[in-house]
Amino acid sequence: MGTAQQIRAHRGPPLLSLGLRPFFLFGALWSAIAVALWLPVVIGALDLPILWNPVAWHVHEMVYASGGGR
Repeated sequence: MGTAQQIRAHRGPPLLSLGLRPFFLFGALWSAIAVALWLPVVIGALDLPILWNPVAWHVHEMVYASGGGR
């Protein structure tokens, strides 16, 4: 049975018909939550007890976390 036939034969919730669908859903939910958590930090309404300021940490992660700065 081919992949398309397996998808059509699936009788459960559509969200679970393919293995990656829940990951895309939870990734989208996490991105919305992360933005809601990040905004108070950026505007200064929330102070975190960390070594670097959050904007400098974010810049560091964007440059060096993927290996792009090496």
